[in-house]
Amino acid sequence: MEQVAADLEISPKRLKILCHRVDVPIPIDEFWAKKKAGETVEASSLPTQKRGVQGFVKIRLSEGISCLETPTADHSVHQEITPEPVLSAHDYKRLHPKIRFWVDEHKRIQAEQRRAKLQEQNDPSFDGWSWVDDPRIDLTTRDIYRFQFTSSLLYAIEKAGGRVAESPVSGRLVVLVDNEKIECTVVEKMARWRSRSLGDPDAWSAYPEHHSGGLHSTGFLRVEITTHLNTIRQRKWIEASDKRIETQLSSIVAEILAAGPVLVEMRSAREEREKQYEKERAEERERVRLQRLDNERWSKFQKLAIDWEECRRIRVFLDALREKAKSDTDTVVDDRTIADWIAWAEARLSQVDPAQRSAIEIVEAFMPDRWAGYSSYGAG
Repeated sequence: MEQVAADLEISPKRLKILCHRVDVPIPIDEFWAKKKAGETVEASSLPTQKRGVQGFVKIRLSEGISCLETPTADHSVHQEITPEPVLSAHDYKRLHPKIRFWVDEHKRIQAEQRRAKLQEQNDPSFDGWSWVDDPRIDLTTRDIYRFQFTSSLLYAIEKAGGRVAESPVSGRLVVLVDNEKIECTVVEKMARWRSRSLGDPDAWSAYPEHHSGGLHSTGFLRVEITTHLNTIRQRKWIEASDKRIETQLSSIVAEILAAGPVLVEMRSAREEREKQYEKERAEERERVRLQRLDNERWSKFQKLAIDWEECRRIRVFLDALREKAKSDTDTVVDDRTIADWIAWAEARLSQVDPAQRSAIEIVEAFMPDRWAGYSSYGAG
């Protein structure tokens, strides 16, 4: 690897990235050691080219890197003098505006990172303890393949009457159909990274942060409607070697558009359930309120009965006092005669005795919030 990289005037790490990009296997770490030791080591053969993996990768000459073309049957490698960009200007113009923004944003971020890296390299005060991350790599064939299919999907959705609300480069889209949000994803179908001979596991995409570590692309796309739907309709489409994702485009768009009315129906059913729930809660609150009022009435009614019984007992006592005071009615106690004190007690008793009120007054007395100041013996 070091020798080939030197011939191409690139780093061995960059060569591994390029090989992985076009699915060219590289020797494992022990290959040359075993070969020097005289052991028989079998070289890996070129695999069948996967859908979306181009037969060559082209890098700008301004980067000091020549174009590496896919090895032929005799495993020869040669340089191309006038490389063309992977995504041509014509293909770029055909992309949906939201996808063109992805491409432009990638270029902007990459340029900023390259300037920062160059500044770091030319900084004489650089101590080696802190560094700027390597610039983002160019868009790979897998990135461009996903971009182009996503572009076709967005165009098809808009043509069918939908509207794209959110479209981050991660592929997690939000589509509006009948004012309902439908979330869906257009991403790589991933598999666990096992082979050490395939080079850098992150080199297949310029966006390794969008994927879990230890996983790599299978070379196929996966499309899924992630919004919950109360239906048994198809929600996931996985590309295969015998079933390209573009052949499933009409089915994907049809299901996304059909999800709008389903969500409208689900929302109507949910709102109806919420209304029924609120109605039941209101009925329960009213039942509790009426029960509380009834309990309050009964409590006041019992209080009136107790007051009536107490007033009867006091009246008996007052009659007995009047009988005893026949001979002492003119006796003065505390500036009043005994007869005056008996009259005072009879007046107070008349005020609190429920039996002295009319039936209407008695019934009104145990109504809620009526006779609030009423007290058996404290009134007056």
